[in-house]
Amino acid sequence: MGNFKLEPVDQIRRDPFIIGWMISIHLLAMLAPLTYSPGAVGICLLLYFVTGCLGITLGFHRLLTHRSLKASPWLEGFLATCGVLALQGSPLEWVAHHRMHHAGSDTPQDPHDASRGFWYSHMGWLFHKNPNVDDVGKLRKFGRDISADPYLTFLSRPAVMIGLQVALGILLLSLGGIGWVIWGIFLRLVIVYHVTWFVNSAAHMWGYQTYETESLATNNWWVGLLAFGEGWHNNHHAQPDAIHVHRQWWEFDLTWQVVRLLRSMGLVSQLKLPLSKALASTRDLETISSI
Repeated sequence: MGNFKLEPVDQIRRDPFIIGWMISIHLLAMLAPLTYSPGAVGICLLLYFVTGCLGITLGFHRLLTHRSLKASPWLEGFLATCGVLALQGSPLEWVAHHRMHHAGSDTPQDPHDASRGFWYSHMGWLFHKNPNVDDVGKLRKFGRDISADPYLTFLSRPAVMIGLQVALGILLLSLGGIGWVIWGIFLRLVIVYHVTWFVNSAAHMWGYQTYETESLATNNWWVGLLAFGEGWHNNHHAQPDAIHVHRQWWEFDLTWQVVRLLRSMGLVSQLKLPLSKALASTRDLETISSI
């Protein structure tokens, strides 16, 4: 895909819709203790895995953004659909923003520049409409392969993203009542939001660095556990397109175990394995691989 340079933007405006959405979703999640049941907890944990691990980590991140593996068409579509159910934006937005992040990590060109502090990189960046990163033309420039895919383009429509979440909510309501909706939709969304955001914030501030890179990325054990392996973020920034992010025995990468299972079933192939530690220590591996 090559290196991209983004023009700095001095002024950005607040996005009242996103601010209102985040306030509302967090308030609704606070109703969870009032609707507790073992089934509600179970559905929350199941959908946390489906949308967080299968959808965001494996689908949006390692498959669509970095093309670290090749999946059968139906599996790619399924994983992308799971990612959309996390309501973290469309496949085009998510992929393009993450590629921008790698192109200018922890600089003004980074959508969630960690050099601006924890709050900004965690969620503050979402509360603004920044033409530097949200312009449709730039999104398509960073996500040409996503824009060229008919199904991913279909999933990127706002009506489709909301419609899928509503359909899931109706299903949960019919199966387990309002408690399943609160736990399976609202609380689960909040959990997956913050777990994903911790990769942008905590895993750029606290932890250890195995490799020298041009970013602040660290290996953070608790983010690694919560985010299905994504917390080994310094390893990831050293080799962005590597299919697994662990380099030491204690760096557990659950998503890699899922990939191994899918490979044994013949559903994924062309896995991009990490280079040796010596080769990975060079700064030129910070760039995004060509697509």
